[in-house]
Amino acid sequence: MGAGIAQSFAAAGFEVVVAESNEQAAAAARERIAVGLRRAAERDGLAEPVEAVLTRVATVRAIDGLPAAADLIVEA
Repeated sequence: MGAGIAQSFAAAGFEVVVAESNEQAAAAARERIAVGLRRAAERDGLAEPVEAVLTRVATVRAIDGLPAAADLIVEA
């Protein structure tokens, strides 16, 4: 669920930071986002290339790694 939310915001042009408990979970989340973006591009098209959208997705391994000036935080 969290990966889908992150994907939607990144595709809409927002910078997104995904917090996961470990590097393996972070890599898995990033892969789910990439797969979802590719599917969306094939199905409906995206305003920009998948790789460009992915540049707006960052991962951190702990909540304290989130930016202090975040406009919105979603726990999913």
